[in-house]
Amino acid sequence: MINNIAHVRRESEEDQALEDHLSGVADLASKFMATLGLESVGRLVGLLHDLGKASEAFNEYIRGEGDYSRGEIDHSTAGAIYLYRREPALLNENADRIIAFEMMELAIASHHSGLIDVITTDGENNYSRRMEKSTQYEENVQRIGKPILDEAETLIPAAVSSLEMMIRRVIDDSSNVKDGGCFRLGLLNRFLLSALIDADRIDTISFETNRPYIPKYADFQKLSDRLEIYLSSFPSDGEVSEIRRKVSDECLSASSRSRGIYTLSVPTGGGKTLSSLRFAINHARIHGMERVIFVAPYLTILEQNAAVVRKALGDLGDDELVECHSNIDVGRDDSGYVATIDSGMDSWDAPIIFTSMVQFLEALFSSGTRRVRRMHNLANSVIVFDEIQSLPIKTTFMFNETISFLTRYCGSTAVLCTATQPLLGGDLDYPLRLSEGSEIIEDPFRLYGSLKRTCVHYLNKGGTPADHEDMARLALDSIKNHGSVLVIVNTKSMAKHVYEDIIFQSLEDVSVFHLSTDMCPVHRRKVLADVMDSVGKRRTICVSTQLIEAGVDVDFEIVIRSLAGLDSIAQAAGRCNRNGLMDQGDVFILKTDENIGSLVDIAEGRRCSEPILSRELDDPLGIGPMREYYNAYFFKRSHDMYYRTKNADSSLFQMLSKNTASVKLAHSRTGSYPHVFMRQAFSEANHIFEVIEPMGSVVVPYDDVAKEAIECLASGAEPG
Repeated sequence: MINNIAHVRRESEEDQALEDHLSGVADLASKFMATLGLESVGRLVGLLHDLGKASEAFNEYIRGEGDYSRGEIDHSTAGAIYLYRREPALLNENADRIIAFEMMELAIASHHSGLIDVITTDGENNYSRRMEKSTQYEENVQRIGKPILDEAETLIPAAVSSLEMMIRRVIDDSSNVKDGGCFRLGLLNRFLLSALIDADRIDTISFETNRPYIPKYADFQKLSDRLEIYLSSFPSDGEVSEIRRKVSDECLSASSRSRGIYTLSVPTGGGKTLSSLRFAINHARIHGMERVIFVAPYLTILEQNAAVVRKALGDLGDDELVECHSNIDVGRDDSGYVATIDSGMDSWDAPIIFTSMVQFLEALFSSGTRRVRRMHNLANSVIVFDEIQSLPIKTTFMFNETISFLTRYCGSTAVLCTATQPLLGGDLDYPLRLSEGSEIIEDPFRLYGSLKRTCVHYLNKGGTPADHEDMARLALDSIKNHGSVLVIVNTKSMAKHVYEDIIFQSLEDVSVFHLSTDMCPVHRRKVLADVMDSVGKRRTICVSTQLIEAGVDVDFEIVIRSLAGLDSIAQAAGRCNRNGLMDQGDVFILKTDENIGSLVDIAEGRRCSEPILSRELDDPLGIGPMREYYNAYFFKRSHDMYYRTKNADSSLFQMLSKNTASVKLAHSRTGSYPHVFMRQAFSEANHIFEVIEPMGSVVVPYDDVAKEAIECLASGAEPG
């Protein structure tokens, strides 16, 4: 009979010995930490993470014999206490060494909850409380197999030493002396937790399903060969085709550069998707990297780009290219686990990943354990950020420090793609340190000039703001002499009114469409497909919110845009004369009377772009004016880049670095500062973090599938 049980296989009721589980998790965690040179750290925390399961009480619980509720037995703390009690003999008042112990203890204690608060926002020393917690610790140590503890004892000096050296690197590399590297130390702690959680989940699911874990390896040489064959089939005639080919060739040439942070500044219509793919696949091939991850701000762009890549790379299996976003539902297997041992959805263990900016940031900053397990798979990867100008302003410093962490210590490369490159480096408090020669395109100024296909007209500068009737009138006047007109406004209300004003005219031979985020996704995708089918075949007017302006491959003759940030206007202009079929397309900008009081990003963007548009420049959307715009916009918004909280003295960035407000509160309550170096309020910050404001799910009776789901819900049946 097994002395200590880790899990029971549901189908056969076969037991997994705890010692086998600890060794299996140690093997995997060691591999996952290898990119950082911290194999011994991964192995040590793997061996100790479930030490608390070595008890008679847990054996009874796992067999269903005792009267225990889920979570009643704390099996996460014992391994952390084991290390905590061994600190004094090895510390020698070495701060880096103390931090190393604290990080490993936090990872072990947090592997079922997500990183715990060290100092809580109400000033409590939660770390010390947890490490001094009364548990069945002595029984755990006595019952566990001696080989496990013997190996752990042997590993401790090497693990502490290697982690100590990494900690010193992080502190010395700090981009802001005020922070002292604390935010990046928090990322390092989360990376360690990620490796431990993923190793734990994989070993557990592998036992539960009786299937071995097989890591996914990419053959980037094969994928590169496929891509070259696909690209060779493209037409080479015409100016736009020649420009796109040159952009693609420059990306191929740049792929041999060293790992780092690069920008790909290509005007809309310049072929960014396939060019960035060419860079990423060949960069991964040359440097022996493990995966390519594409991050997009909107699902429309993500799904469109994933379809383009699938077509370009040929017959890719579901285990080779994984889409991970809110429109993908993996479901549950028979054991109740989300996804399966072979799915890259939960862990991002696949050669090519397409995901959203929301999912990417949640892997780094969300609460709980489900998404954090993905973080370690960002290491040794090429990460391509499409439309990087859409990065939420509140996450700027958190994003910058994360990209610096991944590229500096984790062997990754980041590529920031956009037609309107934001100024994420320079004089910001926490800037990106771009690689030398960071721009992939040899001469972006010349490229922008050669792809200039529109003329921007600011119509009512200094005059009375336009209303929905003015917008509709301009669209109706424009369609008289052109085949297609796109109207983009800032609010759903304005879009609705402009659309209604237009269709009220009962136009003959004109197809009129309305797009809004008020539509359910299925409806929105269908309308967008209808728009793309209509343009070029019949006279078309589309009235939309800004959902259409980034990454949607559609080509209108005229674009009418409500005044917004210059980056948004440039993206809207990218839907005008996109394929260069005319000598010049016209983009009309109107300052409208829309109520944007609650839309801070749009309101501030408007304020910064209006002076530039009013100067009647030859190309107000060129690189120079765009840099001027971002200088003004980022200077004004730098306070917001820390992700401010309701507490005026704090921010998520501070909570995840020095946690100054909480530490001051602890001092005022106890008269002394907490005796701990890691002081972050991880859990509270992770619970506060959200990329977009959460909204409830609504089932809309759009089609028969939705109507059937509503009937099931109404009848009380399980909707499935």
